[in-house]
Amino acid sequence: MKRFFMMAMLATIAFVANAKDDRVTFISGNNKAMTESGKTAIVEFDYTQTICEGKPLPEYLAERGEEHVRDWPALALSSKNKFCDKFNSKNKKGVQITDNADADLKITVAITKMHLGSVAGAVLMGGRTGGAEVCGTITVADNKTGETIAQYEIFEVRGGGSYNFTETKRMAATYEAVATMWAKEIK
Repeated sequence: MKRFFMMAMLATIAFVANAKDDRVTFISGNNKAMTESGKTAIVEFDYTQTICEGKPLPEYLAERGEEHVRDWPALALSSKNKFCDKFNSKNKKGVQITDNADADLKITVAITKMHLGSVAGAVLMGGRTGGAEVCGTITVADNKTGETIAQYEIFEVRGGGSYNFTETKRMAATYEAVATMWAKEIK
């Protein structure tokens, strides 16, 4: 009986480890546009339609206190930078994200739903349990004409919660996970 149980556990672990992670998926357009070598892109994160833990983001931040409203731009920028760094490292042969306004492409990451995670989950359970979670879309457009080239869906991507005791670290880990999954999707 123990052997059967162990074999079943190993089979389950192998299945989960080999399962395709499709939480960032191609929706429409040219999925290979981001693989073109020598091209650059700028990126912007759009939080205008974000619902954070059941409330519009500005309302959520205001309820948490004025320090959260004050600190939000720095938190968002830090997370954006982690996203860009991770994407560039995973897509070395393709389009690279830059700060140059004359870039070939414009990437808009529209976050529609967000949960900033839990310190208790990060400490007590580890793994991805306490991590921040996001949903939304990624739109790739021609930076000069604005014409949409490709769209992707972000569905319940959660970053690692282990040792990420602050919202800043949990959100950054989630954006790194989004970048990694997106880079896999476009290859």
